[in-house]
Amino acid sequence: AIPLISLLIIVAFINLFLNIVGAYLLIPLLTQVESWLVNVFWGLVGFCERFDWAFVTIDGVGLSSLVLVMIASLGIMLPAGWAPRYLILLLLLPMLLGEIKLSNQVNRFTATVFDVGQGQSVLVEVGDYRLLYDTGPSYRNGGAAFTRAVLPYLTSQAIRELNYLVLSHDDNDHVGGFSLLMDSLSVTKIASSYVLADLSYASDDSVGIESHDADRVDRGEIGKELCVKGLSWQVEGVTFSFISGSKGANDNDRSCVLMVDDGVCSLLIPGDISKRVEHVIINDFEGDLDWLVAAHHGSRSSSSETFLKHASPDVVVFSAGYGNAFNHPHPDVMSVVLENAAKAYTTAEDGAVLLKSSTEKGCITETMRKEVKRFWR
Repeated sequence: AIPLISLLIIVAFINLFLNIVGAYLLIPLLTQVESWLVNVFWGLVGFCERFDWAFVTIDGVGLSSLVLVMIASLGIMLPAGWAPRYLILLLLLPMLLGEIKLSNQVNRFTATVFDVGQGQSVLVEVGDYRLLYDTGPSYRNGGAAFTRAVLPYLTSQAIRELNYLVLSHDDNDHVGGFSLLMDSLSVTKIASSYVLADLSYASDDSVGIESHDADRVDRGEIGKELCVKGLSWQVEGVTFSFISGSKGANDNDRSCVLMVDDGVCSLLIPGDISKRVEHVIINDFEGDLDWLVAAHHGSRSSSSETFLKHASPDVVVFSAGYGNAFNHPHPDVMSVVLENAAKAYTTAEDGAVLLKSSTEKGCITETMRKEVKRFWR
């Protein structure tokens, strides 16, 4: 990149100078050279990205590591003999080794509702246990929100394995990033509302599993199960339970409805269920939720007033894309939510929403755009 870009800048500067002085005879030739250099550059980038060795992934680093790197950079620029070079290089090791993660017992569990645009992906963490509910959408160019919004966070936290993956239902905006996730992380168990091996990765609206991933599931390397009412388990005092799933008139109504509860704070993630399923599950959980991820991104087909009055959530989180074509969350739904909940957040306006069940401060809600300030905001 360095020699090619350097040469391109020189050619572009000469071309610009000839344009200024009116020497148009050589301009077509130099323009062709510019185009050739650009094509060579992107051709080499495209070639290199096919190989694993073209990328070096390091864990997220803290302020202390950055300060050491700054000191090392200044030391390298000082006159020779000021300090042994190998001592300066030692200051770079923390950057390469990544941040040392210390056990955090302050939070009983945390949940991150990622900003994946018009879709959904929620990570629940209990100590070293990680459950990911949905993967966000994929795009027609082959990319996915998972690699842009979710994977960078997992990488920064040195998370290379998911203990549990929930695929709520077979819609692209919820499971579009599944295959890319399988290429990036190790997964112990998968729960879904549909049979993985029966699906293909061809449809824009119905996203399933590629053949090599299906082979891993079939060989038993990854546990698989349908999310069904009554399926529950505990991790360090936190209870995970499905109160609905795998049954319904359509994909949306068959969504896995997951409850996370530690006895102090409770979180309900209902996927894309409609009002009729909301009315069914009302009798399956007690009200007074602390957090509710709004069903179907805030569509008018969900979040009925009856359900919200029963759930009585303190906070409702809408996972929806900015300026989306579906008008999610719908103004009527938002109005009902604000009448029945203390606060409402949308990922489009607030960025990722972080939910913390804290032993010290109770049920805390934070937003990325408020807590992590950037100078351009």
